Amino acid sequence: MKRLLLPILFLTGVVAAYAQPKATVAPPSFTAEDEITITVDVTGTSLAGYTGDVWMWAWISEGCSANCDAPTNVNPAGGASTEKAKMTRVSANVYSITIVPSAFYAKPPSEIKKIGLKLKSADWGDGKQSDTDVLINVEPLVFTPKVNRIFPTKVTKDDVVTLYLDQTIATVPALKYELSNFKVTIRAYNEANAEIGKIENAATVNAGNGLHYIRIMPSFNFSSSEVRSIKYRFSSTGSNVQSDEFSLVFFQ
Repeated sequence: MKRLLLPILFLTGVVAAYAQPKATVAPPSFTAEDEITITVDVTGTSLAGYTGDVWMWAWISEGCSANCDAPTNVNPAGGASTEKAKMTRVSANVYSITIVPSAFYAKPPSEIKKIGLKLKSADWGDGKQSDTDVLINVEPLVFTPKVNRIFPTKVTKDDVVTLYLDQTIATVPALKYELSNFKVTIRAYNEANAEIGKIENAATVNAGNGLHYIRIMPSFNFSSSEVRSIKYRFSSTGSNVQSDEFSLVFFQ
């Protein structure tokens, strides 16, 4: 019994010295394109009781092919390069941060299956950190067929976005079975929802099997940094058949 007792006491001491940070995520189930809030309780860790600024050191622990650290992983922290990783102190030992994983890690959703993080003071040399890794699973994106599918699903005005029309799942027979090619009219709106530009009857690419698309970069195509949203409608080049009007709001 004496031989067993010492190792047990030793292991107990290790657990006490390196308490696990308690982390929660809201919502608890999310994809790489969802906005999430991560809350971490560092009670019992080396960071407990620390009153200075705290940052998140983050990486992709599963799914990433290369350069899996977050762009904000700069030591010592401070300045513009690490601002997006700065934690908000909720209470003495509790911190939170809100991110969209695909944007924060600058990676496509397909490369983000599990994320890892630690909290730290400005410099690793301070010895103030949350001690053990927090690992969080990320749900895969589930493809949902839509007549007006867009890719990627969340974009800014400065991103290239593809607007699709999929005739095969249209519910209106005239649209579903139209044999002509399609054109598209796109209107751009600012924050006040005032129209600031228009692309009229632009040709789409016929990809076959009822799929048509056009690619745009809103800020470029409308020559404006004020684009906040667009509305668009596909119409046949050979008849008066047209789709519903669709809308897309860009992330800031």
